[in-house]
Amino acid sequence: MASSIQPFPVEGILPKKETGAVSFLTKYPEYDGRGVVIAILDTGVDPAAQGLKVTSDSKPKVIDLVDCTGSGDVDTTTIATPVDGKITGLTGRQLIIPEAWTVPSGKFHIGVKAAYDLFPKPLRERVGNEARDKVWHPQHRATLTEALRALEAFETAHPNPTSLEDKTEREDLQARVDILNSLDKKYPERGAVYDCVVFHDGESWRACVDTTESGDLSSCTVLSPFKLKQEYGTISQADMMTYSVNIYDEGNMLEICTNAGSHGTHVACIAAGNFPDNPDHNGIAPGAQIVGLKIGDTRLGSMETGTALIRAMKYVMENKVDLINYSYGEAAHVCNTGRVIDLINEAVNEKGVIFVTSAGNNGPALSTVGTPGGTTSSVIGVGAHVTPQMMAAEYSMREMLPPMHYTWSSRGPAHDGALGVCISAPGGAIASVPNWTLRGCQLMNGTSMSSPNACGSIGLVLSALKATSVYYTPFSVRRALEATAENVSGVEVFALGQGIMKVEAAFNHLSKHKDSPGENINFCVSTSHGRRGIYLREPAQLTKPAEVSVSVEPMFEKDIDPNKKIGFQINFCLTSTQPWVKFPSSFLLMNASRTFTVKVDPRGLPEGVHYAEIQAYESCNVERGAVFRVPITVIVPTRLTETSCNSLHWPAQIFTAGQVFRKFIHVPFEASYAVLRLNSLDKEKNARFLLHTLQMSPQFAYKRHEFSKFVTINDQGEGVYAFSLISDRTLELCIAKWWANIGDVAVDISLQFYGAQVTTNRLSMHGGEGIARFDIISPLRDEEVSPSLSLKTAVCPLRPTDSKFKCLSKERDQLRDGRQIHSLELTYNFHLAKGGEVTLDCSLLSDYLYESEFESQLWLMYDSNKQFVTAGDAYPGQYTTKLEKNDFTIILQVRHERRELLEKVKDMMLLARIKLPTPLTFDLYGSWQAALTGGKKLNSFVAHTGRRYPVFIPQLTEDKFPKGCGLGWYFTGQLTLAKEEPGKSKSGTRFRYFVSELASKGKAADKKKDKDSQGKDSSSKDKFSTDSMNEALRDLKISWLAKTPFEATNDLYEELRKDHPEHVPVLLARISAIEAAEKDKVSSESNNTIITLSKEAIALIDVNALLVYYGIKTDTRPDASSIKSEMEKKKGWLVEALVKLGVAQAQAVIDARSNGEDEDQVKTLLDDVKKTFDDLSQLVEVNDSKQTFAFAWRHAAAMTHYGRALKMIMKQYEEKHSKDLEEKIIQMYDQLGWLHCKKYLEKTACLRYPTSYRPF
Repeated sequence: MASSIQPFPVEGILPKKETGAVSFLTKYPEYDGRGVVIAILDTGVDPAAQGLKVTSDSKPKVIDLVDCTGSGDVDTTTIATPVDGKITGLTGRQLIIPEAWTVPSGKFHIGVKAAYDLFPKPLRERVGNEARDKVWHPQHRATLTEALRALEAFETAHPNPTSLEDKTEREDLQARVDILNSLDKKYPERGAVYDCVVFHDGESWRACVDTTESGDLSSCTVLSPFKLKQEYGTISQADMMTYSVNIYDEGNMLEICTNAGSHGTHVACIAAGNFPDNPDHNGIAPGAQIVGLKIGDTRLGSMETGTALIRAMKYVMENKVDLINYSYGEAAHVCNTGRVIDLINEAVNEKGVIFVTSAGNNGPALSTVGTPGGTTSSVIGVGAHVTPQMMAAEYSMREMLPPMHYTWSSRGPAHDGALGVCISAPGGAIASVPNWTLRGCQLMNGTSMSSPNACGSIGLVLSALKATSVYYTPFSVRRALEATAENVSGVEVFALGQGIMKVEAAFNHLSKHKDSPGENINFCVSTSHGRRGIYLREPAQLTKPAEVSVSVEPMFEKDIDPNKKIGFQINFCLTSTQPWVKFPSSFLLMNASRTFTVKVDPRGLPEGVHYAEIQAYESCNVERGAVFRVPITVIVPTRLTETSCNSLHWPAQIFTAGQVFRKFIHVPFEASYAVLRLNSLDKEKNARFLLHTLQMSPQFAYKRHEFSKFVTINDQGEGVYAFSLISDRTLELCIAKWWANIGDVAVDISLQFYGAQVTTNRLSMHGGEGIARFDIISPLRDEEVSPSLSLKTAVCPLRPTDSKFKCLSKERDQLRDGRQIHSLELTYNFHLAKGGEVTLDCSLLSDYLYESEFESQLWLMYDSNKQFVTAGDAYPGQYTTKLEKNDFTIILQVRHERRELLEKVKDMMLLARIKLPTPLTFDLYGSWQAALTGGKKLNSFVAHTGRRYPVFIPQLTEDKFPKGCGLGWYFTGQLTLAKEEPGKSKSGTRFRYFVSELASKGKAADKKKDKDSQGKDSSSKDKFSTDSMNEALRDLKISWLAKTPFEATNDLYEELRKDHPEHVPVLLARISAIEAAEKDKVSSESNNTIITLSKEAIALIDVNALLVYYGIKTDTRPDASSIKSEMEKKKGWLVEALVKLGVAQAQAVIDARSNGEDEDQVKTLLDDVKKTFDDLSQLVEVNDSKQTFAFAWRHAAAMTHYGRALKMIMKQYEEKHSKDLEEKIIQMYDQLGWLHCKKYLEKTACLRYPTSYRPF
């Protein structure tokens, strides 16, 4: 048995053999990355993770950590001076300053930070669940059990309560149970809240974060900026999150640097991990040092932002960095352009930094390379390869397959014709991850892993070049990599690039050709319209030979000796890899842009994809390899014949693991969608496929017109899938058997095109039109259609209410040469009348990141109390948030170094897209008359070729609009045509319905009032009346009674009392003034004054007359209207007076209890409260009225019905959160003994009610 056990394939855990790294290090053990600094632009690097402590020559592995995103920023502009060795932190805690601290100025900058602002989502969930189980649940369950027992005991003693006292007692007990049951959801775990202290010790800035939450700073870690001493700490043993700090702007900004995910640490370990005791686990370049630049924003779930990327590029250009690894990227609309791309090019072209990045994980269709990896000339894009050793060690596969590329690895060419993928490397590894994951290592795969594998391998080359004093540039290194890369049989060039990189071969190439002419020059190759290659894809491009002008320009290093420019000249011999490309055989280049013409003849090429390169060799040194290349891609699509019935069929296609079935089809003119069917012919096993279709459109990212889906086809099963199309353009149909899906299967494949469509591709309707029309046609064949229209989203346009320009931090946001970055901050106000899912869309800039002309479009949302709610950036679809009813403030930041560009967008609109709880559906009609009268509705019918079928849409009635809907809003949804899925959701088009001016709800009442007033000349507002003037003056004076300071209004009050002794509002205004003057706590003396004044006010009103009036069912008197108005006014006064009286009386009861007064005294006071409650109950429903809320909850509290009181307060709090109401809730928790609830609110109050908005 023992003889059959195979040794573990250690070499496959973190693959190094494939690139020749192992053999290179065996031969040159000291060229292991020493002297090389690699910047990891990612989610952040954990310096405490395994393998990231020291280099192979015992230097610090991680030499700097920076959070470029701003997600870890803490505003520390508040300055505190100790009193008796203590300062008060922004959490309200007393912070004890250790005597050992040296602070010559005696001043401390303080701030506050929530732990969850620093944690990625997986860590928040883990820590939250653990804290919930440890702290909240035991106390809460005990409290709930006690409340249930009290309720059960009462119900046992009073099975059928009849008295009001018993009913309210039971109501109170039930309220306690109900509230406790609801608190688990209402009070989610918010995590710890830390005070932050920044000070200068006379030499440098230092920071201390009170991670103990005790205020004892002597037990906390004091850190210097990481770059100075490589200091870091762990927030707590529970979370194991490593953190470091940086300090900016003279102590006014603290940056706490943590991880937004585990990705960055994993990448760093692949590139340069070092395990002195276990070298088999080493990364590629164990001697290299790491700089961790966090560009994944924690607020956005680790999404990169323009702000972070610009700051990272600034860092790279100002510090010693040799290599960048960037395992990020997105689909871009335009290649090789944009503000971020410009800065990347500047770092590479002018600072000589080599930028290595992932090609993308969006294959297997062609032209799916991401940005910057496959679309930017200055970077090295890396594809992802998998080998048998990796299959065994990483995936434990039972059968080893041939080496191949991962199915999902993105393919070229880029939209502008560049090859897209430069080289490839192993795309999977088991490597270290941050300590907070509670794992030592983890398997990850993707071009995110192939990029650091290649980056580390290049680090070995650079280490050797530095040690041997061989000069290099990013361009010489790239050419060497491409010239020496190894081809892999069976892997297409669009996935592989020039091949798998080889470390020693690249080093030898660079060493051998270091003195060759133009070795360190960037040869900029472009074709017409700035493209980087030739890409013929659409049918119209294939009808005749294409003649393309190719421009080549040598780009020298900055500040190079002019004599080298003068002396530069190379004689090139040009060759082509394919005979259908015609070109000149010779090309002489000097320091100038020169052109030559290429003729590509696609005629006669078979259907499918074809690739060629024009390669330029130095005429006297051909073995040097191609100095520059011109990539050429031609796609010849299948054209459907008249007899094909607009369908294609490929029977019994055999698929092996990783095999890609790729077809290109010219989509028929007027086709709108297609249906793909897969039928498995295998009788034994299931098969896993990645379906991918793609069409290209100018200046649209590939994702705009792609369909991608993982599917499993059961044995002898069928899969049916539909996708939308652009007619008359080339469609790529790609069906790939998953790379690890072992075994061969046979599949029948068919593709059917459909053309039922409306006569416009973007329907819209304005409510004011009344009825809108569109026509249906079916140009391909007769099709059964069943039109339906459903609107699922309401869109509220928001205009900025404020705009501010800011000159940003010099330390973080000023580029070299003094280029200052400015920000434009736009403020928007948004009222959500009813809770729902909301997506904010800065539509002017949305879906543009790398190619955007601006650096940022980051927005932060806050509630009415300045509490941070959520954030979003370039891709709005990723940032949908479920919100409760509230008023929100959104601040959008756009950045650029040119202020005049920011001026152009200062009026930019923001769209709030609100998901409707129930879609709005329309009845559709076949005639205008039917739509107008609500006649016969349109049902399914057969649309015949060559005919048009009109469809009419009536306007929506206002009762269907969501609450809060107003002028300028519009609704979006889908008009579908196909009768059944899967085609239904892919047929038809988008539809927008614009809201017209809404009817005024009070219009009828206003008309009636106007009519009534026409016969009453004395009531005309335009006529002068001494009495009316005096009343207006009196009311104006009354309004000033509530002004502060209270004492200043005494004379005015006495005057009004003298002149208007029986006018109730004078007394009510005086009471309001007393309440306002003693807002925090009304004194006993003032409380008695309020009681006296309230009783005086009530005495001035004929209560019986009011009750008699409201007992009348119908008032038939001729002046009934004016009588009603007068009675409603007096009723309002009476209700207000009774409420103020009740509030004061109830407060007297509460105070008497807290002061320990005897029960008889309390009972007497309580009787007064009950009487006032009864009096008020004759006029309004006390417990359900906002007007009486202030008395209602205090009445319940006076009765010791704290559950009822709490329920009333919480109901008001849900309507609008406020600190005042929360303080009342805390009081009730205190009375009920629910101390864990009280502690929760007190601890997290600074998060819900911050003094300022969270910084960008």
